[in-house]
Amino acid sequence: MRKSLKAIAIAAAAGALAIGSAFTASAASLYNGQWCDEGAEGWWYKLNADGSTFLANTWYWIKDTDGVIRCYYFDHDGWLQTNKTIDGNTVDANGRWVVNGVVQTANENDKDFATSVVFETEKQSTSSSSSTGSTTAVVSSGNKNAYKSSGAGDNPGAATFTTEYSKSVVNGTTATNEWANYSITLPGIPSIDSSDGGTDWTYTSDPAQIACYYVKLDKYAAGNTDINKFIQSLIADKRGFYKGQVVGAVTLGNIPFTQLRAETPDPTGTKYDYAYVRVIDGTGFVQVIECDTNGGTDFASALQTMKTIR
Repeated sequence: MRKSLKAIAIAAAAGALAIGSAFTASAASLYNGQWCDEGAEGWWYKLNADGSTFLANTWYWIKDTDGVIRCYYFDHDGWLQTNKTIDGNTVDANGRWVVNGVVQTANENDKDFATSVVFETEKQSTSSSSSTGSTTAVVSSGNKNAYKSSGAGDNPGAATFTTEYSKSVVNGTTATNEWANYSITLPGIPSIDSSDGGTDWTYTSDPAQIACYYVKLDKYAAGNTDINKFIQSLIADKRGFYKGQVVGAVTLGNIPFTQLRAETPDPTGTKYDYAYVRVIDGTGFVQVIECDTNGGTDFASALQTMKTIR
């Protein structure tokens, strides 16, 4: 499930592609990470041994095992993107950023980057680069955590929605989406995701976060039209609303959803994260509103401001 780093990752992804300073960063090896091949689903890049933290919703420079530093783009859910143009920049069949067909590389002194390792091997090493001594060697450096995030799982076929959905429009603290036929008023001004990975908006009230994103109904099974089957796959997906349980039908404002709940570890007592799921009428998409409480607010009042707009 996404945690509060998700919102930061969105901002980092946009900043990395600022005109005139594309892919700029101070030079440092910030993380160790490992490429993971999921076969037909594609590739992703985990930043710790269990894969609970991974690159998502960002461009990132990676020092591959051949020692060359190349730039890759990972969508909202962490899947490596290939053979497409993103933010005006092209990636090839291997997901590498290319200009006029030439793979772009970087010098260690010029860019922040992650170094590719094999975590199983690293566990046997006593020379972890983590400041906490963790054998996963996920290194944190100030606000550089902006470049990693945990996110809900989604397959590459559902990763690019450019012509299939519209983002919300924000007026003050209210987000309104004509395509999804709803509006919601949040405790503060939400951030609209600038990427095409499925996320619409996020709002963080430290330490909690609420986010809205859209997923194809058939993302787990071709041709699926059953929301209940989708939900069962979503809660079984380690990058979805993992280990969530169905609470039941709820109405947010005047819009019906299915509520999911997942217990989160907390030394002060039982805490829960929540997700609200519905099929958007007239589309093949599911709207997911996820509340990662992190022991903070559950956004219940904000959710009750939801209403249809037509």
